[in-house]
Order: sequence, then C-alpha cells, then structure tokens
Amino acid sequence: MIVFQNYRHDEEVGRYQGWEPWPDPKALSFLSTVDLLQPDTWCQIGIADRESGALHGDIGVCVRPKEDEAEIGFPLNAQYEGRGLATEAVGLAADLLFEQTSIGHIVCITDARNCTGSARMYVLADEFK
Repeated sequence: MIVFQNYRHDEEVGRYQGWEPWPDPKALSFLSTVDLLQPDTWCQIGIADRESGALHGDIGVCVRPKEDEAEIGFPLNAQYEGRGLATEAVGLAADLLFEQTSIGHIVCITDARNCTGSARMYVLADEFK
C-alpha cells in the first residue's frame, strides 16, 4: 500500500488523473475490493516490475457494455516513466479486455497537459496486439 499511496499522492501524477489523495484507510479499502471487469465499475490492475514484483503504477479500466466500449487510463510512478512499462501494460490490458469482454473498442482519454507522451504511448500499445 505504501507504493500505491506514494504515486497516488504525487501531485504531478494526480493532476492528469483528476483525483485527490486518499487517507490510508480509504486506500486500503479500495485495494481490498476486487471488481475486475464488472460493467460500469472502475477497477485498477497493477503495473509491476517483472523481476521484483514491485508496484510501479496501475491501469484503470471501466467496461461500458451499453456503449460497446471500455475506457482505460494509467497512473505511473514518475520515476518509472519513459521505460515502456505503461505501453506494455496498456497493450496487455487491451488484450485482456478483448479476450474477457464483448466490447468492440477501447476509449483512451488523455489530459491535454499530458497529451504528447500519453497519445504516443496509446499508439505504441496498439502495436502489442
């Protein structure tokens, strides 16, 4: 939970996500709830280092079956940006969504202040498929 709270309290990361930092009890409750790929419910999938298993960020996913789509976003600990972690994680999340749900497409919304890096990353993630 400490790592989760670390990047969730980073103002630079949070300004692109539109959230406010949570107190530890609320964060622990959130992390204890598993609603993976349930319709119209946001879930978080951890982005972890392959070797150490250390948490570096997460992929937020919301499946919207009525619109035939899912929305994804990703917060990543700033010290791990630029290493391809989010690109690979988004590609894998897209694979999971298309394999486990009936959606037809994925919507990726990017904050205009972070548009260049995130938009490039979403295009690169599409190459993983």
